[in-house]
Amino acid sequence: MEPDLELAENTFHDAMNYFSTLVTNKLQNTEIENKKKQLLNALKDEKIPGADEKNIIVTSDPMEEFDDIVMIRFVLYNLDLAEITVILSGGAHTPQERLDNVKGIFEEFQQAEMYTPMRTNSGTITFYPDDSDIDLPECDLFVNCGPTSVNTLDKIVKAMKIGSKVVTVGANSDGTAGEGINQQIIKDSKLTKDNNTWNAKINLMRDKDCKIENLSIDISRYVLFPNPKNMKDTPYGLLADKQEFFNEAVATTGMFIASRPPPRFGGRVNFSNSIIDYQLCKNLLENASKNKNYKNGLENIAAYSKFSKTTFHENQGSYSENDEKKKSADFLAAIPLMCTALMGGIRKKEKDGFVWNNGNQTTTESPVFKGDSGFFFGSNPTDRDSKMNMSWVEDGIDGPFGESVKKLTEFTPAYDPLAVLMGISMLQEKTGGKKLLRKTRKKYKKKRHTQKIKSRRLRRLRSLRSLRSLRSLKRLNNFN
Repeated sequence: MEPDLELAENTFHDAMNYFSTLVTNKLQNTEIENKKKQLLNALKDEKIPGADEKNIIVTSDPMEEFDDIVMIRFVLYNLDLAEITVILSGGAHTPQERLDNVKGIFEEFQQAEMYTPMRTNSGTITFYPDDSDIDLPECDLFVNCGPTSVNTLDKIVKAMKIGSKVVTVGANSDGTAGEGINQQIIKDSKLTKDNNTWNAKINLMRDKDCKIENLSIDISRYVLFPNPKNMKDTPYGLLADKQEFFNEAVATTGMFIASRPPPRFGGRVNFSNSIIDYQLCKNLLENASKNKNYKNGLENIAAYSKFSKTTFHENQGSYSENDEKKKSADFLAAIPLMCTALMGGIRKKEKDGFVWNNGNQTTTESPVFKGDSGFFFGSNPTDRDSKMNMSWVEDGIDGPFGESVKKLTEFTPAYDPLAVLMGISMLQEKTGGKKLLRKTRKKYKKKRHTQKIKSRRLRRLRSLRSLRSLRSLKRLNNFN
């Protein structure tokens, strides 16, 4: 075997040893099984109790990943007696495009319009575009499933009730900005990531005694959507026959498996996707050497390793969430790269450093991808057509790789549905707003009681002073 391929094979085996152990240990957590049951219950399309007469704000970005639309249709739509505000993100797609996407997939949302409340199973949903000039209703629960402008974030902070609940996705355990929080500001006419702004707003929520929890990646990465084709007897399963819905699931899953970020920026994504891809393709990966495309997988690992050592990427992209030793860029990408090859995904290779759009490469070279022997990321992040068609692999979504994805038992993680369900559980906790309200009332009564005591003391003191003054006056008269 060629030296580069031998090194790639060692890297792949090391990655398999590490991630198989990690996944096996994590899956022993009983909470993961409980969350899987919660998800399956939600996909049965029944009313979800626990949000009676509560005002809930959710930020969301449909068209990015499959979990957004499932969350809107199978969780938000079924929250019993809830008043829901959904703020649709901007970015690569406009808020209106995101709403049109939801309307085009689900019959239940065909009449949805911005700013206009629509009836759900037993409540209401109102969609608003990000950065709109609106006053949000007082909020019992805020779930952050999509990025927003600072202006919208300010309005959300203002809307939070004392003692309300907050669920974040991609943050640190205390809600402060983690790698998955995409808060940005405009600086020097460019969008720039700004963790300080996010953290300041989280602190303002904490000042309102909000309970803030983050959806743990140690749970969410292991709760995967079932392939709807395997749930034909449910409303979720019936949507498998609707291409607009099923293709969203397939395209998102294909992106998780095959799209590799440039090494400099890929540490966290590659780490996460190694965990997810191992679960999706466990049997295929464990028998990799018997697969006819095994060598192609090794070639891609070797190419990614070479790419990571170019000037722009060198010593960048290493990452670890579980121990102090950093993992190299090629180690983190080895399982997804091998998984893609084993599933029949032959990566298109043409000009180095040119971005893949739908069907072809752009004519402008990007320095970020220079020297990559083909575009590893998959598609231009803003090119939805390329993502939906898997334009970065030969024959795309209708080729061997796309067909392999369609037959998987499970798809990508159910991040956003789990986040909302987690928020509903928080609303049901006994240590919530009522207890805080009783505590506040008790504090207020104590304050009033203290004030009454002080007031009586003051009157007594004034009376005493008056009596002393009267006695002094009598003594003065007797002296005279």
